[in-house]
Amino acid sequence: MTCQRVFDLALRLLAESSVSGEVEDYADRAPALILLCVTELLPFDQQKHAQKKEPNCSLSADFPLEDRFLPCVAYYLASMLVIEERPELSKALYAMYEARLPHAVSEPIRNRY
Repeated sequence: MTCQRVFDLALRLLAESSVSGEVEDYADRAPALILLCVTELLPFDQQKHAQKKEPNCSLSADFPLEDRFLPCVAYYLASMLVIEERPELSKALYAMYEARLPHAVSEPIRNRY
């Protein structure tokens, strides 16, 4: 899965489409915003955090975290993309990010037997 998937999910949350051509500004800003969120979540992804390398968050790059973080990053990205022009929507999306965060950062239970 690539970061493009995160971007596409964020656009869906905003009721936008990546084929509409009206989201070029969002596409330009998305990699830096994804990187910002991924950097904050990286310590919670023990497998990826152990690699100690800078994540690549260009839209064509592989998503640098486990799949369980995908919804959180999508809500965060959607929130940040509209923070200036639609602040109320941004607040609502950020609240959804915060609501999903505890579920994503808690380590999944592994079978120890």
